[in-house]
Amino acid sequence: MKRPKKPTRAQKLILSYYHLKPETWLVISETDTTLVVINRYTDTVRELNTEGLDLRSEFRGRKGKK
Repeated sequence: MKRPKKPTRAQKLILSYYHLKPETWLVISETDTTLVVINRYTDTVRELNTEGLDLRSEFRGRKGKK
């Protein structure tokens, strides 16, 4: 198994969409439709479905708001 990594900003949005704290989860793998994460304290593995999520709207309006 690969070493778990800290989530990127986009992955943190996916975790928060599922009401998970990004600081307690590490990313094992990511495909187009799933994100597999592991809890850094309890070693619980979760497979999150990312198919159909439109999280790009979360980035809109952060810069250049007039």
